[in-house]
Amino acid sequence: MNINNSEILHTTEFIYNLDEYKKGMFAKPNRIERIQHRAAPALCFSIGFWLVARNWLEGHLVGWFTLLSFPFFVILCHILIAIIFNPRISKHYKSMEWLDGLIVNYSFLVDGVEFRSFTENSKTSEEKVLRYRYSNFKEVIETRTNFYLLISHLGELTTFMILKENCTPELIEFIQNLPVKKRYQRK
Repeated sequence: MNINNSEILHTTEFIYNLDEYKKGMFAKPNRIERIQHRAAPALCFSIGFWLVARNWLEGHLVGWFTLLSFPFFVILCHILIAIIFNPRISKHYKSMEWLDGLIVNYSFLVDGVEFRSFTENSKTSEEKVLRYRYSNFKEVIETRTNFYLLISHLGELTTFMILKENCTPELIEFIQNLPVKKRYQRK
């Protein structure tokens, strides 16, 4: 994609840190989400079914306690998932030393987006430039504080994070109106 400054519509930047990385891991469609949305309800249903069946087999009516235990188990399962996965996410992030403090500059163009990142550590400094057409976008996930751009390239799915507080109102509207699948999460 040929880029010249007259084609740039909007710009913003993002600085990676552990907190934002965790938000991204819980927002994008991945193994954690599959567990939260499939395994946790299945486990809660199984426990609830067991409580109802046990009371019924013992000749008791199904009481309010049994019915109210369903939401309790749903909440408990989500808390356990967070307790289990937060340390794993932190360990994964810390294993990628180059990511901590990485600055990514985004330039939104007429026909695509350019990601320019710069890493510098004690051994090397490196600048990378990636360009994708909007047709490569698989999905845009919007949360209360961030956008997550899921881009498909050569069969791989890459996630780029954008902090809304670093965006102009025009850029927020531009991202919300991109012609791709969108999902809003209240996180």
